[in-house]
Amino acid sequence: MIRYRLSAAALLVTLVLSLTGADMLMAGQTLPRPAEPFKVTLFPQSARIEVLQTLPAENSLTLFLPHQADPESLTLNISGNTVTAMEWVLTDGQAGPAAAAVKEQLLQARAALARTQGRKTAIEARIAMWSQPRPAVGGTAELERLDKAMTEHLSALLPEAEETDRLLEKQQAAVHELEARLNNATGGSEKVWAVTAQLHTPASGQVTAQYAYTATGCGWQPLYTLHAVPGKNVVEFSYAAALRQGLGTDWNNVRLAVATLPPRAGLAPPPLPRWDIGPVQQQTVQLRKAVMMAADAAPENMLAAAPEAAERSLASTYAVWNLGTVSLAAGGSRQVPVLNETWQAAYVYTVRPARSPRAFLTARVTMPETRLLPAGQATMLVDGATAGRQRLEFAGTEETFHFGSDPLVTAQMNLQKRQEGTQGFIGKKQVFEWAWEITLTNARQHPVNLEVQDAAPQLRLAGMELKLRSSPEAELDEKTQQYVWKLAVPAGSERVISHAVTVTAPEDTPVDAGRKQ
Repeated sequence: MIRYRLSAAALLVTLVLSLTGADMLMAGQTLPRPAEPFKVTLFPQSARIEVLQTLPAENSLTLFLPHQADPESLTLNISGNTVTAMEWVLTDGQAGPAAAAVKEQLLQARAALARTQGRKTAIEARIAMWSQPRPAVGGTAELERLDKAMTEHLSALLPEAEETDRLLEKQQAAVHELEARLNNATGGSEKVWAVTAQLHTPASGQVTAQYAYTATGCGWQPLYTLHAVPGKNVVEFSYAAALRQGLGTDWNNVRLAVATLPPRAGLAPPPLPRWDIGPVQQQTVQLRKAVMMAADAAPENMLAAAPEAAERSLASTYAVWNLGTVSLAAGGSRQVPVLNETWQAAYVYTVRPARSPRAFLTARVTMPETRLLPAGQATMLVDGATAGRQRLEFAGTEETFHFGSDPLVTAQMNLQKRQEGTQGFIGKKQVFEWAWEITLTNARQHPVNLEVQDAAPQLRLAGMELKLRSSPEAELDEKTQQYVWKLAVPAGSERVISHAVTVTAPEDTPVDAGRKQ
């Protein structure tokens, strides 16, 4: 690896490059500017930039990078030569045409603002003069003349002052906007890195240099649209990249790619809690009491400050999407289409009536190949209408997407029976019974498929037994330990599920039933 240093041989170059921009302009020199790239790979908060440039060289050559570049990330190849060392220094530079145009607009806006401020100062001085004129000498006629003059002048000056204030406000806003645009275009500075590369073999004339470096001040974010079309059993998917760059140099017809980092998921019905039935843990009872006592004593603001659970981290692999040839001015932003696909989908309404009566439209999608979709904002549509927005993140070929709840499809769970007791004369057992009635309502004008989910009890004590009575019969999902009913509900109709659970346990062990409703 080439070590970077500021050697004695580079002191003269450093001295020259340390001149201020004004000094260089007075000496008739043009301020340096980083070369335009031919290829860019954008990451969410940075970019890998590749440049091919012809440069004058003798024992060394000098190239320029934007101030947001990391000089130690620089790799440099010289056709027919090798680099023995590199030195760099931060110096004054100039931005590209787009940023230069914004800078010129800013100078003009500031000049206009200064003229208006001068006009305001003059108006305020005249108002002060006519508001407190010197006493008139000459009797009543002179006083009347002065009074008339004051009225005339102040009547004209006060509206002019208000008009000037409004103009000042607009001009100040324009200046602030242009300052923000210039800051976005240049990253807040027009400094550049001047990198001097020492050559192994002296050159005469021009050499071809190909180099690459990493820079911040640019990046991209994904924008997704998922359009649910249940009537066609498809999800129409579109994926765009919102690009931005503020490196001071325009990108004209560069080969652009975006690198994506992997995902997670969002907008779904509330998860069902585990249903554990087992012996009462004395420590757990004591802990619950302690927590309740602490909650009663704690101020509300202390309870609100309780930390949330940490999110799970993900692997660091990524995919690269080539977007073809793209132009992007410094300070600019644009959206570029990345992918448009139609995914086959199986639609069902997912309901978890123990937690909520709402029915969530769910699409189970199979994609043509593995997709790595980085975290981004997704607009969710159902039959052309916006259902909402959510954060989307995904990796794989199959996924379940949720499009929010439908107020015309509901599931109401009513507790019919909740009983505890004992049974038997010899070998008595504790008995816990629950019975529910789940009413599914479809107020839509077409039939819908529903998947009803409820937690299955987990027996945590030897000797416990479980009896299930459900009509229609429930399936047990071994992976999630949930009971599942898959039903079709006709248009404008209802269906009812009768669901009963009985658990028996040895009499000699206190049992926490785990579920009250």
